[in-house]
Amino acid sequence: MGEEYDFSNAVQNPYAKELKKQVTIKDNHAEELHSGDVETRKCNKLMKNQG
Repeated sequence: MGEEYDFSNAVQNPYAKELKKQVTIKDNHAEELHSGDVETRKCNKLMKNQG
């Protein structure tokens, strides 16, 4: 960045409050492991049937 920028006339974003919403992320790690095992079994079964 060779040049400097002048932010003295900058305007705040009127939508900033709408963009900053709190979100909750559930931790379904055990469920993911279980579904991953099911998918692995399905894939293995499919591979056995093909070969």
